[in-house]
Amino acid sequence: METRDTLLLFILGVIALAFILQSLAIVGIFLRVRRMTEQVARGSHELTQRAGLVLDGVVDILRAVKPVAEHIQTININIASMTTTMRDRTEELDKLVGELAGSVRQQAAKISEMIERTGEQVTETLVATQRLIYGPISEFSAVFRAIRAGLDILLRRHSGRRAAQDEELFI
Repeated sequence: METRDTLLLFILGVIALAFILQSLAIVGIFLRVRRMTEQVARGSHELTQRAGLVLDGVVDILRAVKPVAEHIQTININIASMTTTMRDRTEELDKLVGELAGSVRQQAAKISEMIERTGEQVTETLVATQRLIYGPISEFSAVFRAIRAGLDILLRRHSGRRAAQDEELFI
């Protein structure tokens, strides 16, 4: 029995040793977890501080940007208003140019018609003037030719009679 007791005692020693080793391992794990918790807590604290600084910076930036954003919004409203005004003015100008082009076409047609009528009137006036001037001149010329022909005939007869009288006297 002694071997049995020794064996039991040996097994009990091994179990006790395993238990002690497990306890030491658990204590080591506990210490390690505690250190890690402290490191995480420190890191979390630093991260919280840094996040607070970042948030403070963001708040400061937002405060600084807010007036600029309001100005940009005002600028956008002004640009939209100017764009609307320019579009309206462009449409008005387009209508005006269309009306002006139509008016110019009408005036050009009237001027062309007036020039055509004036040309016709000038032609009619020239024809009438020619009739008025050349007609009497032509009649005067005809009368003058008739007088000349009459005088020629008279002078020929008279000169023919003289020649005959001269011949009669000469004989």
